[in-house]
Amino acid sequence: MTDPILHEILQKLGRIEEKQDRVRVDLDKEQEHARENRAAIHQKLGDLTDRMTKVESSITVAAGIDVQVRNELNAMKPAVEDFTRMRSIGLSAVGVIALGGTAFGASLIWWGEQMITAIRGFLRIS
Repeated sequence: MTDPILHEILQKLGRIEEKQDRVRVDLDKEQEHARENRAAIHQKLGDLTDRMTKVESSITVAAGIDVQVRNELNAMKPAVEDFTRMRSIGLSAVGVIALGGTAFGASLIWWGEQMITAIRGFLRIS
């Protein structure tokens, strides 16, 4: 027959092994959960990095477009200034021509009246 103390020790060792197996299973679950969390964090970091890269690219493109527009506006500035200068010269010329035309028309009217008066005097028509 076996010794009751030895039997009790073997039972306690069996319970200790069962508890150790449960702790090992719990530890494995925790490690798997931690691994999944780390993978999710890495995925989120990767997504964030991709988004930041796209934002940086968009900013770079927008800055390039801004510079291009400014350069084109600066290139057109002399043309706009020339157009403004030609417009003011044109308006001045129109003003001079209008004033000259008015003076010429007034002169024709005066000359016509003088001619009518001279002809009436010559023909002695009152």
